Amino acid sequence: MGMTPDQKLGVQIKPATECVITTPTQPGPAAAQQFGQAIARATGGRAPGRFPVAIVFNGQPFIFHHDRDGGEAFVMLKQGASGKQ
Repeated sequence: MGMTPDQKLGVQIKPATECVITTPTQPGPAAAQQFGQAIARATGGRAPGRFPVAIVFNGQPFIFHHDRDGGEAFVMLKQGASGKQ
């Protein structure tokens, strides 16, 4: 979908497959904790303690990942029927 004008927030969506949100590097564990809390609210489950994690959401298996290499990337990837991504 693009980046904000200041290049601090990016959203990439591949419909029915994945969603990735990127931000500049955030200090400490707060970003991962907030991502986990958002996952818990959306799925009605518990916040994951680590990433990547596989969670069933609306009857579909997804992999959630938080990648901190070169910034913060928050990933929601639909897991294929064969169990592969």
